[in-house]
Amino acid sequence: SPFKPTQTVRGECPGVITYAPRGTSGFGYDPYFEYENGPTFAEMGHEEKNKISHRARAMEKALTLL
Repeated sequence: SPFKPTQTVRGECPGVITYAPRGTSGFGYDPYFEYENGPTFAEMGHEEKNKISHRARAMEKALTLL
């Protein structure tokens, strides 16, 4: 219904920003974002990244609200 209250969700992906880029996949900051002391997003395959990204985690939460 268009008159339901607005709900928001938040997705987070733990990791750190690296000093030097690693990897060739992805775009933007993917070579600089290291996931939990492991590969950067640019070193991961597209499917792997999309399973753990902050967007994917937010979408999982949003789907429970529908």
